Parts: sequence; C-alpha cells; structure tokens
Amino acid sequence: MSRTPSRLQFFLEDTRVRNQYIKCQFERVIFNIYVRKGLRYIDGIAVPSVLDIGSITSSKPGSGKLRGLLAWMLHTLQDNGYNGLYIESVFHERLAITLQEIGFRQVNQDYGTPNFYKEASLP
Repeated sequence: MSRTPSRLQFFLEDTRVRNQYIKCQFERVIFNIYVRKGLRYIDGIAVPSVLDIGSITSSKPGSGKLRGLLAWMLHTLQDNGYNGLYIESVFHERLAITLQEIGFRQVNQDYGTPNFYKEASLP
C-alpha cells in the first residue's frame, strides 16, 4: 500500500462498481473504508457524483491522520469530477466535531443520525 490511497482512484474510475470496501494506508495508518458513489440527496436536493463513506476504521484511532486522508480524498474527488463527500451515520461525537472543524456541514438531519457533507470544490 502506498502513502496515497490509489485504490480510491481505481474505484472512482471503475464504472462497473458502485460500492466497495477499500483499504488504504495514509501516513503509516491503515484505513478500511466502505464507499459508495452516485447520486445523493443533500437536504432534499439531488446532487450527482457524490462519494459516500458508509464506514471507516483506522489502525490508529485518534492519530489525527483522518483529517489528512479526508483532505486527500476531497482533492481526488475534485480531480475526478465528483461534487462532494458524504459521511453517513456519525455516532462518535469527537468525529462529528472534527468534521465540522474541517468544513463539513451536518445535513439530512431528518434521517435520525448525524450525516455530514462537504463539496469537493471547497478548501
């Protein structure tokens, strides 16, 4: 596994696959991520070409590397014509705070669980 999670790149380019588990290493931390791609409704508005993170685990929780991984993912999404990154069902309060600190906004609040979204074009 490389420093940059190129398995995400392969997933984004593969038109036959809409969801997949990917494993990537980012700055010596291994992440296992369940991702989906496609249309996503954000607060009732249809947004095409969104990457969803359904679950994510880290070999070193609390290491701070998730921020860098998400920044890399957003950059990769922008380079590949995607509109944003959606993270569903965030149950950890610390993660919810971190996501808001790095520019994600809470969306789809009527779904019952905290969900977050950030446009790929935003810094």
